[in-house]
Amino acid sequence: AALESLGKFGSSWEEDDFDEGYAEVHSRLLADKDTVAVLARALGDRNPHVRLVAACTLARVKPEHADTVPALARLLARHPNYFPYTADTLITLGPKAKSVATLLMPRLRTENGNAYFDVKRVLLRIDPVLTAKSWGAAGMTDAVPEDLLPLWADLAGSDAFRADLAIWRLMGAGPRAVAMVRERLRPPP
Repeated sequence: AALESLGKFGSSWEEDDFDEGYAEVHSRLLADKDTVAVLARALGDRNPHVRLVAACTLARVKPEHADTVPALARLLARHPNYFPYTADTLITLGPKAKSVATLLMPRLRTENGNAYFDVKRVLLRIDPVLTAKSWGAAGMTDAVPEDLLPLWADLAGSDAFRADLAIWRLMGAGPRAVAMVRERLRPPP
């Protein structure tokens, strides 16, 4: 399973260093039958590319492993450019990766639209409350209107910016937004 998981994201490596890290972890997995132990040991390797491959693979093989999220956090703290390689892994881990959210928050301030949406997609999955609060949708005067119905209309509108802002503002509304969504989205009879 580890080799299969490794193969799924191995093709996304774009640099030779990552290819070498992938090849190293792959050879270690072939040489030892204790997959989890091999990956856990690789988290301490001197080569950050080996650590990256090991952490992403371990997250897929055994998502509850205690060393996975701390290893990803250390990697992202030292190598922020690794984020694109960890994004899908972080989404898969979901709230288990909550401790990584604070490392990613500054990336929301980018002017690169694609990078912004990639980070937002991960943050909404791992810690949506922190994401809404830090973006300013919660706890900020007038960020969340008393009447939430116009935000609901913005979600259905054709203006993507207004829809995105409505999402943030609704997240900041907390239980009031949940009640409104529950009222508006009903299963068909």
